[in-house]
Amino acid sequence: MFNIKFELSVGKDDIVKRFKQAKQDKASEVRLEAHRLALKDDEFTRVGHEVHRATKEYVDYLHQELGNIKLDDRTSPFLVSRTDDASQVLTIAFNSVRHEITFEKDNGPEPVHRAIVVDVQNSKPFVSHRKFGSNLGELPFADIVDLVRKTIDALLAS
Repeated sequence: MFNIKFELSVGKDDIVKRFKQAKQDKASEVRLEAHRLALKDDEFTRVGHEVHRATKEYVDYLHQELGNIKLDDRTSPFLVSRTDDASQVLTIAFNSVRHEITFEKDNGPEPVHRAIVVDVQNSKPFVSHRKFGSNLGELPFADIVDLVRKTIDALLAS
């Protein structure tokens, strides 16, 4: 009769160490993603407030000067419209999930399709802008007011 003994020694300690390391790595990834999301949320809020402020101030100024424009910022999305042509409306929508602010007006001779997008690059918030889907690159915070004014001016040019 044969008596065979076979003993397999798998490093139980190695398996436990690898499991713990994988768990720590996953937790680090989750923390990093949560940090990135918090950065995007904070920057989106800051940019959104600036867009709202710039829109309100510019529309108030134009209303006093020209009298043919109004802002409805009590609803979402915001609506900037010409009072002399009710078909000319600029929609400003804030999408906090996509971290994107869009400016759209589809009718008239001057259609508008612009977007401000907030992202994170190299662990820092990054704001870019697009026009008709074409990426125009980084948008410095100081240039947000100019973008808002040019967009509203396109509404008035229609």
